[in-house]
Amino acid sequence: MAGRDVSTNGLQNMNYEYKEPLYDVNELRSIAPTDLKQQFDIREVISRIVDGSEFDEFKKLYGTTLVTGFARIFGQPVGIIGNNGILFNESALKGAHFIELCTQRNIPLVFLQNITGFM
Repeated sequence: MAGRDVSTNGLQNMNYEYKEPLYDVNELRSIAPTDLKQQFDIREVISRIVDGSEFDEFKKLYGTTLVTGFARIFGQPVGIIGNNGILFNESALKGAHFIELCTQRNIPLVFLQNITGFM
């Protein structure tokens, strides 16, 4: 039975049709500031690199300085972790839970970081 689930999931991933991001990837250079201590919304980066700019955010209202969620890149399911400013305890815990979840599901992770501090 387990082998069947793996093959079915594999086929679902193979049949996924890639969708271009809704936002221009060339805008990435203007999103991240040259000052590494200046914050920016990491969702702006995510929306320019994932298929169809579709991002299913995990625990959006908890640990808000860390953005975690699921998306696809060139049809491949991925987990994305990106920070939005200083990393607090709640954000670190949220990140640990998300990494554990992705590890259990064999979902590769993409890290987007610009950590301006840790509290």
